[in-house]
Amino acid sequence: MLKQKIRTVVGALVRYEPISGQLTVVQLSAKPRNITLIQVYGPTTAAIKKEMDRFYQDLPQAVKQVPQGGRAARNRRLQC
Repeated sequence: MLKQKIRTVVGALVRYEPISGQLTVVQLSAKPRNITLIQVYGPTTAAIKKEMDRFYQDLPQAVKQVPQGGRAARNRRLQC
């Protein structure tokens, strides 16, 4: 049963594109349309400026991977 679930998930994977160590774009086959996820691990305020600048330079590249007419939803998880 677990193997079947894994096959289903793997079979739904359309695209996996790591943008950087902090950003990854995943596209899954779904109905009525595919789902594009952007996994983000953003720098904290304790990060050095160079790291923060790099993250914010890479972010638009990840957002461009969402197909035209796609919708965006945000899920925020904060670490304290």
